[in-house]
Amino acid sequence: MFRERVSALMQQGDTYAKRLDSERRRSVDLEATLRALRVEHFEARKALSEATNTQLCAATTELKSIRTLESRLDKVLTRYNEVCNTNKALREQIQSLRREKVQQAAVLDKLERETAQTQGEAAQVAQASQAASDARDRANRQSEALRNQLAEDGNNFESGWIEKTSQLAEDRAMIRDIPRLRTPKSPSRPHFVNSANPGIASSPLPSNTSGRSLPGGFKLLSTPDIKLRDETHKNERLLHEKANDLQKQSERLRVAQDGLAKIKRKTGEKDSQALAAALIAAEEKNFSLFNMINELSTEMEALEVENNALEAQVNEQTRDGSMGSAEDARRRALKQQLEDQIEKSRQKVARLEARHSEAAEAAEVMKTGAMGLFHKLQGPNDEAFATQLSTHGVTDISMAQLLGLIEQRVGELVDIHNIATNAPAAAALGAHHPAMKVDVGGHEGGHTRHSRNGDRSRGGGVATTTGALLRPTPPTADDFGDSDNDDPQQDDVLRPCKISDIQEKTAAAVGRRKEKQIRAKR
Repeated sequence: MFRERVSALMQQGDTYAKRLDSERRRSVDLEATLRALRVEHFEARKALSEATNTQLCAATTELKSIRTLESRLDKVLTRYNEVCNTNKALREQIQSLRREKVQQAAVLDKLERETAQTQGEAAQVAQASQAASDARDRANRQSEALRNQLAEDGNNFESGWIEKTSQLAEDRAMIRDIPRLRTPKSPSRPHFVNSANPGIASSPLPSNTSGRSLPGGFKLLSTPDIKLRDETHKNERLLHEKANDLQKQSERLRVAQDGLAKIKRKTGEKDSQALAAALIAAEEKNFSLFNMINELSTEMEALEVENNALEAQVNEQTRDGSMGSAEDARRRALKQQLEDQIEKSRQKVARLEARHSEAAEAAEVMKTGAMGLFHKLQGPNDEAFATQLSTHGVTDISMAQLLGLIEQRVGELVDIHNIATNAPAAAALGAHHPAMKVDVGGHEGGHTRHSRNGDRSRGGGVATTTGALLRPTPPTADDFGDSDNDDPQQDDVLRPCKISDIQEKTAAAVGRRKEKQIRAKR
């Protein structure tokens, strides 16, 4: 995601750079066209000015050109205002469309969330309905199996019951005949006694009932009785088992009926047919939802396949196109370098603006001081210059003239002070301070100026023979610093100094001079 955003931003930056280049080329072409048009216009005006009645033609042409240009200017201004209004309307429209897009994106996200929630709820309802339909089918199958089993068990029970009842009736009849068989022999019943053979007697029982002997001299058939008793016990056990099975099946049926009652109570349907119709409709709805979910799943799978293909292509491009990564890194480094240069340029501009403000303040102070000195030192011949200063103010050219005039006036005052000063005192001061320039009158009608820098002869002696003129020598650069120790200053960093800076530099120069003198004495 971040890589896509970076690539999109880089493409946007390249587009803007191309647009800037095209606009620059277009501006250069327009400037060249304008220059050519100006040249043509000048040539046309020159050709017109060379015609007869030059002044009238020039005035007429100039007036017409001015009017034409004014009308063109009005049209251009009108068009410019129209374009500005159109751009403003388009900008507002773009802003409104952007806001609508954001709102639509928010609504789309909300609808997607609601759709996902509805799909989840539909899936839950489908699962619940599917579980209910499965439970209903299982209950129907179980109830049908229970009905069949009940019917079969009932038929088996009825047939067995009838058979066993008839068998019990026969057994009871046979048991009732047993006491008659145990009675003693009676002479009144000769058909039971054989006179010729008394040990042989005829029996009223069937021939297959001979068995173990009974008391009283009679015999009872025991095998059918035992079988009947075993079968009776077996039938009783079967009956108990069937009763238990019937009870279990009745419990199951009751549970199924309770579940059906719960479904009716939850759905609010009392009629079984309506409930079945509602369940069928819900099942159809679930099937439709399942179909829609399957379609969405198929579409998602197709999108996933496409996304995987795109990711594989991107990975292949990033793996194979290492030059693209190097180009991106180079562009990022170049961007960072340009940003650093811009930041340094801004800092330099801030420093230069601060220096410019300080220089402007110093220049204002110098102008104010120079004007004060000029007003104090001006003479009667400086009225014109004073009028010029009051009219135009102090400019760069007038500042140089003002400083030269102040220097001239100060020199004249110093000369007047030297003339008014006592000559012997000046000579003594010149002897003690050789750095001062001293003019001494000679017997030859001339004087010589002695200074630390050298001796220079001057002609035209002064009309004073009683003393010498004392003029202080301005300090030079050799008096305040050592060329080996002082840092060289560049011409591009020279700027006006404050009085505090000058005082500090002077104190440092005096200190270095004293140290030199101490080292020389040692």
